[in-house]
Amino acid sequence: MMKDLTPHVKALKNSAADLTIQKVGKYHLYTDDQVQTYVRQLGAKLVPEYQRSLPAGSPDKINFQFFVVDQKVTNAFALSNGTVVIYSRMFELLENEAQFAAVLGHEMSHAIQEHTYRQMQYHKKALLALKIGGAIAAARGNYSIANAATLIEAAVRNGYSRSLEDQADRLGLEYMINAGYDPREAPRVWKVLTLAEGDKPTNFFWSNHNNNTTRRSYLMAELKNNYPDLDYSQLQKGDETFKAVAGRVKARTQSSKKVKVKY
Repeated sequence: MMKDLTPHVKALKNSAADLTIQKVGKYHLYTDDQVQTYVRQLGAKLVPEYQRSLPAGSPDKINFQFFVVDQKVTNAFALSNGTVVIYSRMFELLENEAQFAAVLGHEMSHAIQEHTYRQMQYHKKALLALKIGGAIAAARGNYSIANAATLIEAAVRNGYSRSLEDQADRLGLEYMINAGYDPREAPRVWKVLTLAEGDKPTNFFWSNHNNNTTRRSYLMAELKNNYPDLDYSQLQKGDETFKAVAGRVKARTQSSKKVKVKY
């Protein structure tokens, strides 16, 4: 499985390059070394100390790799081998380095906590039994039973997925605080995204993430309950460098837009 997730970079003409990850997808790497270096350095700061201290040959050590890809949608994801992919649009929406650190820390925690494996193993036998039972019921024409089995399976699977997302948000706070960032910017991320793109309700059966409002509330509660005495004066938002890098991304996006001529 790990071999299937190995990232491969292929150089193209005019300094362009493609990132290919088997069974995941193919992406155009963002062709700005300054942006790529910035994200790699920020990611390295967020790696937990216990991970850094593991010897190179340890099976528990994750060798993180960070890639910015040229995408006009809002997204970021991490794979179990430590490959973290960030869509360039994130630079257009987020306001400072602390917010970007919250996003990176969240994704990194998915890899560190082995969320993909845990998701696959969670109630594996019970969920398989539900799926088989639903298929048998449908084959016999008992569609109400088949639909109920499908709904139960979805509720269990997606409910667990939402709990893993909560854990990733919680650990993302820890990582950014340890790296010196103001964790109040983590809940701010979800407000920023909602203002830019809107929000929608969480569906109990089909949503594998909570909606933006719920995630913002969850993070605010975590700050109140777990960090009541945190000295925010010692923590940073990291505006200056982030804005310079984000400005490069925004300038390129604006220059690449086609000019429509009206006749």
